[in-house]
Amino acid sequence: MDHKEAILLFEMITKKSLVQIERCSIGIANYVFIVSTAIEKFILRCSKDEQAYKDTVYWLNKLSVCEIPIPIVLSEGKYKDYSYLILSYIPGDDIGKVYYKLNDSEKKQIAREVVEIQRKVSNVDISTDSEWSGIIDIDWMGFGDILTFVAMTRVALLNMDLDTRYIDHLLDEMQPNTMEHKAFVFYCLMFCVDFMGERGMQFLDKTIPVNESIIRRLNNIFDMLMEEWNKCCER
Repeated sequence: MDHKEAILLFEMITKKSLVQIERCSIGIANYVFIVSTAIEKFILRCSKDEQAYKDTVYWLNKLSVCEIPIPIVLSEGKYKDYSYLILSYIPGDDIGKVYYKLNDSEKKQIAREVVEIQRKVSNVDISTDSEWSGIIDIDWMGFGDILTFVAMTRVALLNMDLDTRYIDHLLDEMQPNTMEHKAFVFYCLMFCVDFMGERGMQFLDKTIPVNESIIRRLNNIFDMLMEEWNKCCER
């Protein structure tokens, strides 16, 4: 989806005049735009997957009772070949963009607040109206496991050649036991392999960059994590 089509979609759905539109650099599975009118901003997400935002809308509505900062679903539906979702805009920057500016105290405070949010979310009722007979596909099963996000963030920071003090603070807040720490290291390895697999792949109109330096860095990260895993297995 190009900017022109995104503008047409937004103005047709919202009946608001757009003054600026910016394609977000993060995210590879959807077209994501920051859209500005004369007085406010919105997030426009588009995908050719018909069910792309079914779960997103469901969980945003579920989490709205938790008193945590999440966007509001303003509109969802179909436009030509696309599913679209319009959300309220929450000011701020992706942590990866500002991480190098944060001092250790700020990283510790963010970690404390993130873990507190996770504790609130853990109280959300995830029961459904349907009877469950069993779970047979657990590739991305994440309910109840807060360590997956920490592991992915750690690998992302290592991949950006940044310090991992934020991860130390998150683990300090969570206090994982020996078995949980072993699971955390395993998740780190899993995400490292996932990062490796994305290199050179095409997502929508974006190609994930790959070169000898990137390959060498990811291999070094994997070797370091494998060493940690072996030490965990020795205990």
